[in-house]
Amino acid sequence: MVRTLDLAEWAGCWVALDTDDRVQRHAATLSELMAVIDADGVEGLEIMRAPVPGEPVVFGLG
Repeated sequence: MVRTLDLAEWAGCWVALDTDDRVQRHAATLSELMAVIDADGVEGLEIMRAPVPGEPVVFGLG
């Protein structure tokens, strides 16, 4: 399955996506994002870093 995500608004930030690929939370660092998610008590989000335009994208474990 191919997913095309429009994350330009959050380029360079860490984002948490819901099952419909909508950004529910975002932060500058992974630790900040995890703190926000923990404080809000939300679950079931997919976490990733939104790429900067032109930046290579890494898939899987590298």
